[in-house]
Amino acid sequence: MAKGATPAIVMLEAAGVAFAVTEFHHEPGERNYGQVAAEALGIEPDRVIKTLMANLATDAGIEPIVRIVPVLAQL
Repeated sequence: MAKGATPAIVMLEAAGVAFAVTEFHHEPGERNYGQVAAEALGIEPDRVIKTLMANLATDAGIEPIVRIVPVLAQL
């Protein structure tokens, strides 16, 4: 596992999924990571999504969920 890995990276590695990490500079306290990432990569923000992962408590127990949201939107 990479130092400072996100929960998404940890889950991908545990599942053996191939992926690539692209890093970019952002200012401390930045709240629009997706928009900053789009700008750093030279991609229109409306073409970029962010993936949110969480554990949801249900009657059946804890279930992992994934939500995909445009970077300019909030969940």
